Amino acid sequence: MNLVDIQISGFEKVEENIAKVIRQLSPEQIEGVLLEGANVIGQAAINLAPIGPTGNLKRSIVAKVLQRNSPGEAAPAITAVDYRIAPHAHLIEFGHLIKRGKRGKSTGFVEPHPFMRPAWDATKDQVAGAIVEEFHSLIEEAPG
Repeated sequence: MNLVDIQISGFEKVEENIAKVIRQLSPEQIEGVLLEGANVIGQAAINLAPIGPTGNLKRSIVAKVLQRNSPGEAAPAITAVDYRIAPHAHLIEFGHLIKRGKRGKSTGFVEPHPFMRPAWDATKDQVAGAIVEEFHSLIEEAPG
């Protein structure tokens, strides 16, 4: 039986560099980069959303940074539908039954018109690449 002895050196330096990066980037910088990505996805969703009589669906699509869990920690950014503006958005994305009468008898089905998932699918690689590039740029610019 042959035994292989593998030694990894320099891991301490990697840990030091990661810690340095974390210290160098502020939560605002991280959130800004993430919000840019969320805006790209949001614009794609707006472009894909069907146009209704009020335009509320397109107007309801927003990108925002969520609330922080702690002061020194960055919060995630999301693309979402503001349901105060378009409470029917999920019915459009996924389709729905049409019910009529007192007993709510189903009389048909409205086909789905997805806009959020296709927006994600169309932009996720672009957004991930842009986030990596922007963080790389911020790290390169960091003093020390």
